[in-house]
Amino acid sequence: MHASNKNLPLVDVSQAVTEILAKRKQAPSQRSLLIGVSGIDGCGKGYPTDKIVAQLQLQGQKTVGINVDGWLNLSQTKLHQLADLGQAIWYDYIRRSFIASGELKALLDQGVRGVTSHPTIFKKAIAGSSDYDEDLHRLVDQDKPVEEIYEALA
Repeated sequence: MHASNKNLPLVDVSQAVTEILAKRKQAPSQRSLLIGVSGIDGCGKGYPTDKIVAQLQLQGQKTVGINVDGWLNLSQTKLHQLADLGQAIWYDYIRRSFIASGELKALLDQGVRGVTSHPTIFKKAIAGSSDYDEDLHRLVDQDKPVEEIYEALA
């Protein structure tokens, strides 16, 4: 096998298969033998594991390779992983129904750290939904100045 990083140990598939077969002989025939290949997610464990599984199958062993990368962090999304690295992902959109419906909470649960708004986003939220219609009509009917309407809706 070839490793691109000279600091990484090379896996001798033949030696690994020999050792696994020796362990298999020591175990009762009715028992399964679980072999683990350790390393951080994405480090290249799959390639030697696939080779070992293939060699064991050629030796007549019932063998299955299972990739469990990421299984230890199932509750973590890529956004959570970014947060762990000090990055905060913000959602560039907000409107009332987005909050009331639970959509915002769902995004926060998935790792979004906050929302941003500015006049263009706010204008889109008002024009693109009926979320603000009742309050907007009431404030206009009360002859409120534009600044006060803006502050009341925001």
